[in-house]
Amino acid sequence: MHSKTVSFVIDAALKVMRTSKLGFGVSWWNVLYTTVRTHVAFVSIASFHLVRYYFMLSLIFGLFYLSFAAFGFTILRLAALCDYCLKKPALSLPLFAWHYITIPSSTRHINVVFL
Repeated sequence: MHSKTVSFVIDAALKVMRTSKLGFGVSWWNVLYTTVRTHVAFVSIASFHLVRYYFMLSLIFGLFYLSFAAFGFTILRLAALCDYCLKKPALSLPLFAWHYITIPSSTRHINVVFL
């Protein structure tokens, strides 16, 4: 079994044992759902941070080592896909991903035209 799968199962099992020990009647499926949601949220926030601050650096290193460019585009896809599913904009996913890396995050909620 893969080590990430084992750590995920251990995390879910510990949460089930902790909730049953405290007397909460939470089912295994609810704990599993919250564990999956927690891990997806972590990946989303981590990929957003990596795209925002290290995407261009990974592309520059990607000119010399292809794995850095692949890493940059992978985290871009993860971060853009998460935000695209949450915000449901009237844009296609590639266009949203382009605006995702070009518009600063502080002005993303405002309709700003850059000249």
